[in-house]
Amino acid sequence: PSMSEAEIFDVVVSEHVEMFGISVSNSELLEPLSALLAAVRRVSRNPNLAVMLGGALDLRGFAAQNHASLCTTDPRDAVRWLELHAMVERCKS
Repeated sequence: PSMSEAEIFDVVVSEHVEMFGISVSNSELLEPLSALLAAVRRVSRNPNLAVMLGGALDLRGFAAQNHASLCTTDPRDAVRWLELHAMVERCKS
């Protein structure tokens, strides 16, 4: 679902969000997205918030520059990443 920036901030401030994912289809959105990612990380209740980037564009370079945890065009990769992440966290405790 589409959310406003205010709605995104409300969620990451009030809940322990594991992953913030966003799909990008227009390169003109990359500069504002970089600022959004920094702001979301700054206010997130989870200091280890994972970021997933996807969409029609090749975002590998942008993802690396913005420290994204995952960059994919396949949403199933996000599910696999989260399952693996949960398994690693269970092993730590």
